[in-house]
Amino acid sequence: MFRVWLAVVSAIAVLFVVTLSAALFWAAETVNRNFEAYRHAAAAYERYERLAHESYRYFKSEIERLTVDQLKPLHTQSIDRERLMEALQQLREAALTQAENHPENRDELFRLAKLGAFLNDSRYQFEDIEQLRKKGQDAAAREQLTHYSAQRIDLEFQPLIDEALREHRERAAKAQAEVDSLIDRSRWLAILDGTAATLISLYGGVLLSRRLSRSIRALMTGTQQIADGNLAARVQLSG
Repeated sequence: MFRVWLAVVSAIAVLFVVTLSAALFWAAETVNRNFEAYRHAAAAYERYERLAHESYRYFKSEIERLTVDQLKPLHTQSIDRERLMEALQQLREAALTQAENHPENRDELFRLAKLGAFLNDSRYQFEDIEQLRKKGQDAAAREQLTHYSAQRIDLEFQPLIDEALREHRERAAKAQAEVDSLIDRSRWLAILDGTAATLISLYGGVLLSRRLSRSIRALMTGTQQIADGNLAARVQLSG
């Protein structure tokens, strides 16, 4: 019976260790996935911040160019526009890579397509305003520029940027919260599982100690009886 109890206690202790190992492995894999999600969201947020910064510089330079007293010619490839299109291209490449691995993120490509279409259209809008200035229609040019800035840039383009920044900021925060939560749960799981395994091992050690103590006492009693001349004495050891 003792051997059965010892085997049961040992099996339970091993089961706790295996369970702990499996739980920690699952937690590590989940933490890694959430960390990757956080890293991608944070990187996307930084790229959108750069796009917002470059677009602000581009629109500001174009509006200033079209509102000065002496009209400056439109440069086909201005530095501000080159930087803006470079920032947009970086976002496209990252979104394509993400869409291959995560098809559910293809909405990002649709948003970038809208941003690209708006930026391409902005060139023609600024060219039209420039033509009005060249024709001497300064009032009409300023009115069209004001309308484009207030209705198109502020109400169409900027909300797309703000939505992307908010979405990726929330994704990063959610992934970070998941990582922190998993680490806390894993820590408590390790403590509880380790404590349970320790208690079970101690219980098994107590059983073994008591069994050995009884056997030793029985052996000493039998030896003493034989030493006293009782040759018929026998030592009974239970297995």
